[in-house]
Amino acid sequence: MLWLTGFIHGVHSSIVATLPIFAFFATGLLKKEDLGKVGWNILILVGGSLSLGLAIHSSGLSLEIANLIGILISGQSSFIVYLIIALTGVIVTGFATNTGSAAILIPVVVPLAPLLGVNPVILAILLAVVISYDLIVPVGTPPNTISYGTGYITVIDMVKPGIIISGIAVLLFSLLGMIW
Repeated sequence: MLWLTGFIHGVHSSIVATLPIFAFFATGLLKKEDLGKVGWNILILVGGSLSLGLAIHSSGLSLEIANLIGILISGQSSFIVYLIIALTGVIVTGFATNTGSAAILIPVVVPLAPLLGVNPVILAILLAVVISYDLIVPVGTPPNTISYGTGYITVIDMVKPGIIISGIAVLLFSLLGMIW
């Protein structure tokens, strides 16, 4: 509720996120020993991919990617533009989390959209949704990372169905972009 009402009370979201930790320790629901049970390798993987996303953006690589995409797909139909942007989103989530990928790509494609003759709102929503459907590698989404972190699932177990699901999402949402 504090996150939803931040505009009223003005408490920063990072403070709100730490409140449950204090509450759980104060009530005894969490103990110091529980910290040793945390999958720190998973947290480092997610944090590292967020850092990679910020580095790509701050280094200017994201603008280079936008220029390359603009050169490659300039003058194409809306469907081809949506398809290539969606595929780019899925590919980038192979190297950074979906949050990091969205942080890199959405600020790039919004100003690129008018140059390509498509609606920036549709392009941003398409990209955000398709990025969330990247199920190919562990780093793609936090549920992927957590599943992989259990040790019961290998990368190969994720790649096979992930390519199919991500491919269907790319096609489906590119078509939906045309309808909207």
